[in-house]
Amino acid sequence: MLSFKNPYTFPITLWALSRLWVLLGLLGIAPLLPAPPGGEQALFHWSAFAGWDGFFYENIATTGYSYVADGQGHNVAFFPMLPLLIRGGMALGLPFEVAGVLITNSAFLISLILLYQWLRERQGEEVARWGAIALAWCPFSLFSTVIYTEALFLVFSIAALAAFDRGHHWQAALWGACTTATRLPGLAIVPALLIIAWRERRGIGAYLAALSTGVGAALYSLFCWFEFGEPLAFLKVQKAWNVPDHFYGQGWLIMLGEVFLGPANMGESGFQDPLYPLAVLVLMGLAIWVGRSPFRGRVYVGGALFVIAWLMAGDSLLNICMILGSMVLLWRYRREIPAIALVYGIFSFIGILSSGRTASLERYSYGIVTVAIAIGIWLHHHPKLARFVVSFSGLMLLLYSIRFAQSLWVA
Repeated sequence: MLSFKNPYTFPITLWALSRLWVLLGLLGIAPLLPAPPGGEQALFHWSAFAGWDGFFYENIATTGYSYVADGQGHNVAFFPMLPLLIRGGMALGLPFEVAGVLITNSAFLISLILLYQWLRERQGEEVARWGAIALAWCPFSLFSTVIYTEALFLVFSIAALAAFDRGHHWQAALWGACTTATRLPGLAIVPALLIIAWRERRGIGAYLAALSTGVGAALYSLFCWFEFGEPLAFLKVQKAWNVPDHFYGQGWLIMLGEVFLGPANMGESGFQDPLYPLAVLVLMGLAIWVGRSPFRGRVYVGGALFVIAWLMAGDSLLNICMILGSMVLLWRYRREIPAIALVYGIFSFIGILSSGRTASLERYSYGIVTVAIAIGIWLHHHPKLARFVVSFSGLMLLLYSIRFAQSLWVA
């Protein structure tokens, strides 16, 4: 890799290039394309950043929270840190979209700097760079540019974990409280810090700091209690966004079925494409043969097979790779990942997998910084494979940016 004397140059350059790539999709290519089926005509406008969840954050920032126990999707489901910061920007005279974009993109820049510096201290320069690359060029890093909580969640969680790892307990408490005020899965940081405090036999201050990280979520719960008479209002509205499963793990079975049996064979019409499973068996056989063969260029052949599989299976394949692949890498490199990040990653996955549902799970996985660390270590150990992974991820990041601008579902 290129050598940079200034320790901030690499993450800043990485942020600038990857965010320009996202802007190319959102504001450069998408407005030139016709409206897709099920989507809308993309516009060269700030509103391109405020689709989907952005609507709810705008509603909260402008009119406040609402909740009624009627089974509908009220905005109380969205935690307050992002809308509070946006409202502060609006108080300075900025429009909602401008304030939101400035906050999320600034937070993502700081996330890359913090992660790079932390990994550089713990793992060395190469792993630090690959970890930052994994965070910046993952297709789901789109959500660190649009008005979603990913960027804030990453910056606060990285700051909290790195501070606790360095022994700065009360800094960790502050940033951890901000994490749990940003998104419900942030509560995974509480048991993670408690376990590290116990494992490393730290003093009472470490335990108090670890418990203090839950203050953000606790304060929001108190607000819901005083405002609506229901301290868990943010949990009770979640069902409105998810079609109830008939049994635990139904979403996983459907997603795996789409990959191995075919999307057309998982619809209400029944088995429609008998050639798809046969093609999957052929691809799997070729992949095994390529993996065992020593010939040069096998990485590129394997990459071509993966692209073919993706063209056949669609997003379900990428989602499975993001979720299950991340967990495999956490286990594979558990001795190289900083202990505090590993424990946090484990509790995070336990939390997001506990419901059995798969909606947006790939995006939540991206928000676990341990995933970027594990992928960075993996890429460091496999530099030839890294070229394909980063190139394909960059392509998907561009495609996801276009789809988001067209109001099509991404994650």
